[in-house]
Amino acid sequence: MTTFKGDFTFNLQRALTAYYDPMYVNAYPTTNEPIEQWIPLMPIKNPRVLTVAASGDQPLLHAATGASHIDTFDLTINACAIMDFKTAALQQLNHSEYLETIHLLKHLDGMNSFIFYNKDVSDFIKNSFIQIVNNMPDRTQELMYHLIYQRPDAMQRDSDFTRTFPTNPELYNKIQQTTKKPFNFIWADLMNVSNYIEDKYDIINTSNIFEHYMYDRHHTKADIYITIKKLWPHLNPGGYLLCTAAAPKTILYYQGLEEVLFDMNGDISFPSVPKDNAFYPILIQKTR
Repeated sequence: MTTFKGDFTFNLQRALTAYYDPMYVNAYPTTNEPIEQWIPLMPIKNPRVLTVAASGDQPLLHAATGASHIDTFDLTINACAIMDFKTAALQQLNHSEYLETIHLLKHLDGMNSFIFYNKDVSDFIKNSFIQIVNNMPDRTQELMYHLIYQRPDAMQRDSDFTRTFPTNPELYNKIQQTTKKPFNFIWADLMNVSNYIEDKYDIINTSNIFEHYMYDRHHTKADIYITIKKLWPHLNPGGYLLCTAAAPKTILYYQGLEEVLFDMNGDISFPSVPKDNAFYPILIQKTR
């Protein structure tokens, strides 16, 4: 059964107000956090996965690459709405139709002013768009209608994020075959998500989160240590904690949490990593 947990009593008004800060009301229709290159570094067959929702793209990738169970979490409830939109779209669109539909989602300017009056959008896509929302689960359907009609600005439209996942038709077919229902979702930030999970996982994916701890006003670098320590008991022996960042293209591998160093102030540091304010991608395996 699909579950929906978090530190909230869900209602539309709560969903449309800031969880921490106005910036967190927003969610990207597509992720700028591709992790395809890191999946082969975690060679576990049919893993149990806890992953940031990342507009739905991360759990879709884990499903296509063999995950046996997937739980998702995110700071914004809007990420769950976009994720549910995508799982509904998968059930009725082929690859090219899906890419066109998600492209529309990235460029909404209010449903009436954009889709229905845009002559370049086919009638099929216009009708499919509404049908997809109608087929979304109750938990996010009302919210998605509101985002489309009233708050398209909450679905950030950044021209730099032009890549729509998945670009590969074969991968899309695998995603269609393996994603038949909405993913479990926990509405919580990474630092508190451990309060709502009892299971253990083979992969915990914290894609592009810790880099924000370096400069946002809600966290410090010491919170990276605190958060990793909270997640560690939920990782199975032999499992992987994936902590990526947007810019660097290489990843640093550590065997065990003891290899990740922390100074007396709780400030995180990693062997072979420059002493600066950047967060470098790391993969930590729980070797015992």
